[in-house]
Amino acid sequence: MGAGDSRFDRTARVDITAHAEAVRRVVDALALDDVAVVGHDSGGLIARFALAGNPGVRSWGLIDTEQSQGPHWRLSLLLATRHIPKFERLLTTALNSTLLRRNRFVLGDAFRDRSLLGGEFEEFFLRPLRDSADRRWAFGQVARRFDFAAFDALAGLHARITVPVQLIWGADDPYFPVSWTREMMSGFGGTVRLHEVGGGKLFVHEEFAEEVANALIPTLAVPRGARK
Repeated sequence: MGAGDSRFDRTARVDITAHAEAVRRVVDALALDDVAVVGHDSGGLIARFALAGNPGVRSWGLIDTEQSQGPHWRLSLLLATRHIPKFERLLTTALNSTLLRRNRFVLGDAFRDRSLLGGEFEEFFLRPLRDSADRRWAFGQVARRFDFAAFDALAGLHARITVPVQLIWGADDPYFPVSWTREMMSGFGGTVRLHEVGGGKLFVHEEFAEEVANALIPTLAVPRGARK
């Protein structure tokens, strides 16, 4: 809710729990029993809350997402701005300023190539926040309702994931350090592999799309029962 072409109004609950419930409802409504799941950033957190241990999931791809060790100080600092009155309006202004968005404490560390903060990324992700008061509201709700206790639950969720997992990480991601990812690999209940994208930061799926896809496909595409 609040992104893309989703429909919502201000009566909606916009938080991790609501998003996870929505994912489960979609899987149930479509009667899916052979699913490969891919989640990036907090989408990976939502996916784990929604589907960890679900017998219909055959494999996972997790890309630069929350880690079981807890939030890194960079992420905590970013979320700390939610306590500023009307922070979503202030942050939206910064995101839509060509100069300010390149600051490392705004979006400057999302891409290795900061020119990618313009173009399609600006068109589809930044301008809608500027142009829609409802989207700004939803943006603010996600941050204000973000529960840091979600990190504490990740170790238990990982233990429930017994099917193959492909982790893909930007080697230079400042928000979710790849060294932490290496440490948390042993907590998964099944086979887990890590592919590090050299020079990649937070949005490796955008900046290194072909490399990320090639790393994901072997895990996601192999039919259930054909894995070792």
